[in-house]
Amino acid sequence: PASIKRGAATLMAKDNSVYIAHMLDCIARIDEYVESRDAYYASRLIQDAVVRNLQIMAESSQRLSDHRKAGQPLTSGTYY
Repeated sequence: PASIKRGAATLMAKDNSVYIAHMLDCIARIDEYVESRDAYYASRLIQDAVVRNLQIMAESSQRLSDHRKAGQPLTSGTYY
């Protein structure tokens, strides 16, 4: 991974695969939490868990390299 200079410390930039793995984990968790639409709307706890995982996905997607963002989507299909 590439190094990033910040002050006196040098941080290692994470590989895209780490961020993609985070995103896929979030998708799996959301799928696990939401058994049905009714269950989702009935539980604020489930709603909060889903929102948190969506936030993690958004953060991870923003950290992907520009090259990865410009490439093919990770999944294909119809989105509603």
